Amino acid sequence: MSDPQTTSADDSQDIAQQCEEIEALSAIYGDDFVVVDEASRIYEIRVSNESDTWWSGTLQVLLPPQYPSKSAPVFEVHSAWMSDSEMFDITDQLHSIHRENKGEILLYLWVEKLREFIVNKVVEFENEQLEKGTCVMIF
Repeated sequence: MSDPQTTSADDSQDIAQQCEEIEALSAIYGDDFVVVDEASRIYEIRVSNESDTWWSGTLQVLLPPQYPSKSAPVFEVHSAWMSDSEMFDITDQLHSIHRENKGEILLYLWVEKLREFIVNKVVEFENEQLEKGTCVMIF
């Protein structure tokens, strides 16, 4: 049986780490960081390709009270252009980051992995268009 004082101290430390992480993400991502429900600790970070915002995705997270020490954030990735297999791929990559960083804050790592994923998909698409001889202009 766990000691209630230890659990309470752990939870307080988790909440403090969450507050610091949210403050940092808000500063880094500005308007792309949205507080959906502060009481429930639900947040969204929008990630867009710099040259074409159609290539975008949103990472929505719910932070459980015992994140980061014992629990992972609950998350969803939303994107109009991703296929089911691409959605599975990015979700798997985010789970891998959690497994490699258990007990650590990781939302920044997740957001940047989503950004990298989007950039790679844009490059893939452009290369496919070049191979087909199609002119692609991304502004």
